[in-house]
Amino acid sequence: MKEHFAGDDRANHERKLAGDLYIADDPELVSTALRAVRLVDEYAKIHLRDNAAAGMSW
Repeated sequence: MKEHFAGDDRANHERKLAGDLYIADDPELVSTALRAVRLVDEYAKIHLRDNAAAGMSW
C-alpha cells in the first residue's frame, strides 16, 4: 500500500484538525464519529423525555 503521508507522523485526527489532507475512513475517526452520533441521539431522547415529563409538547 502506498504511504499517502510519507514523512508526516501525525495521526489523521491531527491532520484533520489542522485543515490538512487526511484519510476520512481512519478507524479512529470513524469510531469518534459513531460515538458523536450515539451521544446526539441520547441527548435528543433525554430532551424529549424531559419535555414530555414537564407537560410540553412539540
